[in-house]
Amino acid sequence: MPFDFQYALKTKGIFADGMDTGAACRTYNVLMAEERRVAAALMAI
Repeated sequence: MPFDFQYALKTKGIFADGMDTGAACRTYNVLMAEERRVAAALMAI
């Protein structure tokens, strides 16, 4: 993920992390179970 994009998100209080699909799904489910605010953008490539 380009640094400029990460920085723009961070200045708005948004944390972004690039990871493989399996890890992203597991992390998403854990955060949802903790009732945290979370979003995921998944791309199949």
